[in-house]
Amino acid sequence: MELTYVVNSKKKILLITNEEDPHADIVIKILGKHVFRINTERILESFYYSAYLSSSDSSNIYFKNSLNKKIYLNEIASVYYRRPEKPSTKDLGLNNIQIGEAWGGLYHLLYALTDIPWMGHPFKDKINSSRILQLTTASNLGFKIPETLISRDYDDISRFLKRCDRVAIKPLHERGTTLEGFWTPYFTEVRDAKKILNLNTETLVNTYNYMQEYINKKREWRITIVGNKIFPCVIESQKSERARLDWRKEDIDSLEHYYEKLPKNIEEKILKYCKSLDLNFGAMDLIETNNDEWYFLECNPNGQWLWIELITKMKISESIASWHMSHL
Repeated sequence: MELTYVVNSKKKILLITNEEDPHADIVIKILGKHVFRINTERILESFYYSAYLSSSDSSNIYFKNSLNKKIYLNEIASVYYRRPEKPSTKDLGLNNIQIGEAWGGLYHLLYALTDIPWMGHPFKDKINSSRILQLTTASNLGFKIPETLISRDYDDISRFLKRCDRVAIKPLHERGTTLEGFWTPYFTEVRDAKKILNLNTETLVNTYNYMQEYINKKREWRITIVGNKIFPCVIESQKSERARLDWRKEDIDSLEHYYEKLPKNIEEKILKYCKSLDLNFGAMDLIETNNDEWYFLECNPNGQWLWIELITKMKISESIASWHMSHL
């Protein structure tokens, strides 16, 4: 299905992702001929880029795909930066210098696209992934946030733990590890604060800890934001023992997901949050407590959303496609 836009421009949406990205696939089905896709794990095989610049001649900068089709900079209407993957030397039989130069050159070109709209700008997303920036911004806009500490100072850790009953321990940067050939993500772990205090000092300070007071939940919400449109989804994590502390531990199909309209004041805070950080897309996690309080946890500036669309039938992919089509 293609959106029924009247498009007189030769421009296209530049979509940067990897070969196995179902989120990109479903958006491309809607965008049809209006998209130019780049799969970055084949950076020296499936596409080319070239940039000629001169003070006397016209610049000539373009991407070319394996079908020999080109897109010049002035033909790019918007960029959808989804989930690009850096190729490995093992997969391509190349050395680190070959891949590193190709990868670095790609971003020299991408960062020059300053005059067109982006959904998922890599530099801005890195900034907006800061937990400190996220929590500070949300708090300034009136959201409640869990009491939070990022530290390896023993005195700070000790004071924090003495104020809490239970603590959620979360990964700060490392997302997981490979065990026996299988990728294993790091989940949120909830521990009794007093038991953590009983650990020896060396264990507590050997690296930085990301700790939050544990907030008892009534329901969890995953909010997908596309432009100024909000797609709220309730995740009934508290009805499953495995999902109670971290719903990602449970099989998605076993968890109840459904659409429910958000309170107006929460919607307003969400849109103000995205505007404040110049986000055209966000995947926000909120907690609703038994006391009808709302807590902000985080907002992934390039998070996953397809499973929510498939379960709830909310038209997130159409909204993303529509946002890009509006710039053609």
